[in-house]
Order: sequence, then structure tokens, then C-alpha cells
Amino acid sequence: MSPKTSTALQSAPSPKFEIEEKNTTPQPEPSPNLTTSEAAHFLHVQPSTLEQWRWNGQGPKFCKVGRSCRYRMADLEAFLEERAFRSTTEAQMGV
Repeated sequence: MSPKTSTALQSAPSPKFEIEEKNTTPQPEPSPNLTTSEAAHFLHVQPSTLEQWRWNGQGPKFCKVGRSCRYRMADLEAFLEERAFRSTTEAQMGV
């Protein structure tokens, strides 16, 4: 090895490995206002069923935002709670 090469190797900067910081920015929470499709998925019904219920006034409460309909999670849960029964007899009587 020549002295030039030896000096060049000694003075060459060593590679630096920088640790990349992970993005710790909190992700936004999903919107509490669900679309018709999302609400239908939550209730295990077809979106068209929710549309019919809206038309007939039988379904859960909804909000109009411009031309869109949105469902609040609390309203969907209240809708389900109103339809919770302990027996089939109770459900048939509508108690």
C-alpha cells in the first residue's frame, strides 16, 4: 500500500448512520359522523334500508350536511338500545 492510499483511507470520513425518528404525530380519530354506507355497515343492514327508513321516518336520527346525510354514533346506539328486548314475547308486544 502506498502512503497516499494509506492516508486517504485513514482520513476518509466514516459513514454516519442516522436513526430515523418514527412519525409520532397522532393520527386523527375517525369522524363520529358516519355516512349512510358506514351506518348501514354498523347496523348490519343495506344502505337502501336506511334510505327507506329515512323516507318513512322509522330509522335512527340523522343530520343533513349540505346534500349529505350523516349519522351520529350516539344516535345509532340509541336506535339499537330502543330495540333491545329480553324475550321474543317482549319484542312482539313492543314493550
